[in-house]
Amino acid sequence: MTLKKSIFTGCLAIAIAVSAVVWLQAAPAVGPVTVSPMVVGTGPVASVSVAAAIADVSLLPTSVNLLRVDVSGRVLANLGRMYDDGTHGDSVADDKKYTLAVSVTETVPGRAVFQVSAAFRGELRRTVSPSVAVLVLAPPATFSVNPRSALVGGPLSLNNFLGNYQQGGVIPVHGAEIDVTAIPLPPPPLNDYIAQEVLDSLSVSTRSMVVSGVSCTEVTYTDMFSATLSYKNIAVYCPAGTRLYKFYLSFVVGNPDEAQFRASFQQLLNSVSF
Repeated sequence: MTLKKSIFTGCLAIAIAVSAVVWLQAAPAVGPVTVSPMVVGTGPVASVSVAAAIADVSLLPTSVNLLRVDVSGRVLANLGRMYDDGTHGDSVADDKKYTLAVSVTETVPGRAVFQVSAAFRGELRRTVSPSVAVLVLAPPATFSVNPRSALVGGPLSLNNFLGNYQQGGVIPVHGAEIDVTAIPLPPPPLNDYIAQEVLDSLSVSTRSMVVSGVSCTEVTYTDMFSATLSYKNIAVYCPAGTRLYKFYLSFVVGNPDEAQFRASFQQLLNSVSF
């Protein structure tokens, strides 16, 4: 190979490599994407807010759409345009976070999965975000969703007394409450996080269990509020993906219906599909 040809070949290889690096650096991205609430129940209409951070200056602002997809990523519906102007569920205008609040009615337990799609100048194809899922649970037969909790974006709160709390928000003597929420997965070990949650509680006991194929920790403990009022709580902590799902069953200590409440709680756990 001649020196001239060798130099040309080397320069061409360098140019291709540099172009590839520039292309990779310039590729637009959609996300991170967040959803609230992260847990809903089947039946009543729930309001779900999805937000996507998009900082790329080549974004076409009116092109950001919220998609409903199945668990394999196949698009089921375009739910509409997302906004960064303080409307349609967007809390802060012009902060590069596009939001849309939508109403969903889920009839079967599982996962409601969403993606965000956007167009960018100079890109032939739209860019889609990683999917984000809402866990959908089936309330036990004797429990119903507390609408007040649903209106403020969760957590999912269920009870068997139609929300008729005693004075001061106390669970009735023969009542029980189930709360479900999710948070970003805390740093390991999980037992340290659980210990902090039950730090001031009494009669704490733990055991391992499996929910939807995920290794979880069940904690039973008592919270004493006064000499005449104590709650018994059963909490199940499930680390799934990047989230920690927390399931709580609470009722007044000494309730004769404890076995029934536990059975209903297990029925809810059986509807989980991470």
